[in-house]
Amino acid sequence: MARRVGALVLAAFVCAASIPAFAQGEKAARALYAQALRAYETDLRESAALSERALAALGADADRTLRREIEAHLCMSLGSVAPSRALPLSERGLQTAAQERDRLSKARFLTCEAYATEVAGDMASAAAIYERALAAAIASEDRIAIADAYVFRGENRHYRGRYEDALTDLNRAFDLYAAAGKREGRRYTLNAMANLYIDPHVGEFDKAIEYYEELLKEALAANAPGAIATARFNIASAYEEKGEYEAALREFRRALEIDRGLGDREAVVEEERAIGRVLVAQGKAEEALPLIDRAVAHYAETGNADALTRTRITRATALRKLGRLDEAMRSIESALTHALENDNARYQAYAYAERVEILAARGDWREAYLQAKALRQIESRLEQQLRKERTSRLRVQFDVARKDEQNARLQAENRRRAAELESARRVRNLQRAVIVLCGALLALLGIIAFQQLQRNRAMRVLAMTDDLTGLPNRRQILEYLERCRVEAAERGAPLALIAFDVDHFKRINDRFGHGGGDRVLASVAQRVASGLRADDRVGRIGGEEFLVVLPSTALAEAEAIAERLRGVVESARLDGAAEDARFSASFGVVVSTVDDRDSESLLKRADDALYRAKREGRNRVVVG
Repeated sequence: MARRVGALVLAAFVCAASIPAFAQGEKAARALYAQALRAYETDLRESAALSERALAALGADADRTLRREIEAHLCMSLGSVAPSRALPLSERGLQTAAQERDRLSKARFLTCEAYATEVAGDMASAAAIYERALAAAIASEDRIAIADAYVFRGENRHYRGRYEDALTDLNRAFDLYAAAGKREGRRYTLNAMANLYIDPHVGEFDKAIEYYEELLKEALAANAPGAIATARFNIASAYEEKGEYEAALREFRRALEIDRGLGDREAVVEEERAIGRVLVAQGKAEEALPLIDRAVAHYAETGNADALTRTRITRATALRKLGRLDEAMRSIESALTHALENDNARYQAYAYAERVEILAARGDWREAYLQAKALRQIESRLEQQLRKERTSRLRVQFDVARKDEQNARLQAENRRRAAELESARRVRNLQRAVIVLCGALLALLGIIAFQQLQRNRAMRVLAMTDDLTGLPNRRQILEYLERCRVEAAERGAPLALIAFDVDHFKRINDRFGHGGGDRVLASVAQRVASGLRADDRVGRIGGEEFLVVLPSTALAEAEAIAERLRGVVESARLDGAAEDARFSASFGVVVSTVDDRDSESLLKRADDALYRAKREGRNRVVVG
C-alpha cells in the first residue's frame, strides 16, 4: 500500500503574520507558529512541539482566532504521529467552536478528529466523522475547508474499497484546490489519486508512477527529506504491484535510509514491513519474517488496528511459505476478523485469498473451496465498484474536455468580434483623413461616412450580442451591471442580481444533440427575457449560464422574480421532442450591500448562491 503525503495542513489557515499583534506574547506566538507551519512539510513532531510552544506563549487575553488556528494545526500535526493526543484536543476545539458558533473551526476540528481516528486504525468510525466534517465545511461555505473534507473522505473511501466514491471525492477536492490556487492541496490530492491507481483492483501502475515522480521532483527541488522519502516509498509500492521487485526494494531502501536519518520511527516500521512483504514475494520468507514481526509488535503497541491487519496478512503469507501453517492460520483469522468488523472489502479479499492458500497447503480442499466462494463474492463486489469507477472517470474526463471546448469556442468568437471592432475603428480614422484632404468631395464623402456609421453601429450591436440567443453577451451585461451598481450606490437604491444556468445541460446535449441543446438555450433566453420588466436585463455569460440584472429591486422581490422565472423554465418544452423532454434551471439571488465595492464581488456572491442551489438538488432558488 502506498503512503500519504505528510498529512495535509488544513488549507484554510491564514499565515500567522497576517494577524495583528497587540502584545509581546502574541508576537512571539506568531513567530513560533510560522516556524511550525514551515516544519510541517519535513518534521511533524517538530511542528507539533513548536505549536505547543506558541500556545504557551499566548496570554489569557490573546487573540482567540489565533489560538484556535494554532490548536487546529497542533491537532493535525499530532493526528499523524500521536492520534491519542490529537483526539482530546479535537474534542476541546469542538466544544469551543460550538460555544462561539464558529462553523469553520468546527469543520477543521471534525476533520482532525476523523483523521486521528483513522490513523488509530478505526476506519469505520472515521468514515462517519468525515461525513460530519464535510457537512460542517459546506455549512461554513469555505471552499478550502470543503476541499480538505473531500480529500480526506476520499482517502478513507479508497481504503475501504469504495473506488467510485473515492475518485469522485478526490476529483472534487482537486478542482477546488486548483480554483483557489492551493498548490499544497493539489499536491496532496495528486498523491492520493496515485495511491488509488496502484491499488491492485484498479491497476493503473504506470499512471501512478508518473504522478509520484512528479511529486518526487517537487520534493527534491524543495530539499524536503520527508517528502522525498514519501515519494520514493510510493514509487516502490507501484513497482511492487507491477511485480518489479528489485526496483521496489531499491526505492524502499532509499526511503528507509532517509527516515532513519530523520528519526521517524513510524515511517521506518512501515518501510521495514514493506521490504519484508517484497522479500516474501521473492521467496525469501525467512529473511522477511523478523522485519514483519517487528512491525506487528509496533502496531500492536501503538494500537494501529488497520496497519496491524495489513501486516498480519503479510505475516500469514510468510509463515505459510515456511510451512508453519497453524501460526499462519491464527494470523489470518485475526486479520479477517478486523476486516469483517470494519466492512473493508479490500482487506477481506486479501485475507480470504491467503486463507484459501493456507487451507490448500493443509490439504483441506473442501474448506478451501468454500473460502474460495466467499473470495469470489468479495472480488465480484470490488469488480462492480471498479467498473463504476472507470465509468465515473471517463465521465469526468469527458465533462472537462467538453467545458474546454465550449470555452475555446467562446474565446475564438470574442477574438473575432474584437478584430472586427478594431477594423471598424481604423476605417473611421481613414475616412476622417479623406474628408480633411478632399474638401471638394465633402458631400459624397458625407454620404459614405453616414453609411459607414450605420454599419459600425450594426457591428457594435453584433459584437455585444450573443448569436445563439440574441441576448446581450458577457461583455455587455457586465457593463450594464457596473452602470447600475454605480447608480444604485449614488442613489442609495437596492440592486439585485440573479445568476442561473440550465440543469444537466450535458445530458440534454447527449440526448438531443448539440442542435437540441442550442434550441433549449434559445428557448430559455426568450422565455426569461419576455418575463422581465423594462429596466431589467438578462444576458448570457458563457455556456449554459445567464445573468439577470434587476435595478431598484429589493431581495424579497428579486427572490419572487427568480421563482417565477424558475417556473417559466420548468414549464417549457423542447419543440419536436417527446412529452418527457423537460428541463429546469437553478437560480442564485443576491442584493448589493455596502461590502460590494465592485461588480466582481457582487457577481461572486451570486455565483456562490447558484453553486449552493446546484449542490442542494438543482431546480431551485437560493438566496445569498
